[in-house]
Amino acid sequence: MSDSEGWSDWEDEGGQPALCLFCESTFPSAHETLTHCKDVHDFDLLAMHTNLKLPFYSVLKMINYLRAHRQDANILQTARKITADHPLFKDDDNLKPIIEGDPLLYSVPYDDDDDDESDDGVSGDAAEGSSS
Repeated sequence: MSDSEGWSDWEDEGGQPALCLFCESTFPSAHETLTHCKDVHDFDLLAMHTNLKLPFYSVLKMINYLRAHRQDANILQTARKITADHPLFKDDDNLKPIIEGDPLLYSVPYDDDDDDESDDGVSGDAAEGSSS
């Protein structure tokens, strides 16, 4: 997947500073933070989203899970080994943001097809609180 099909499709609104998922570094935007994660920590969130075919809410869960466990000594190794059936995707507590207004949560590409996903037990309509 080219960069033009991924993170560069969106621009951070206001360019809020974003904290790295694994270290103390902060960058002017979520895009720069995710580029840092990829280049420095060899962790590519977009590739994980695509390769694991993760629905939107599962990516949010993964970001919050990584944030919650950022101080764990082995979190980077754990992150690199996450699979689509990792227990973090079953835990709805991982939908709760660890950082209020976290720019990384707003940077997740949303695909309308995600509404049809039920891997994590939450459809788009159910998660938004609307009913049919």
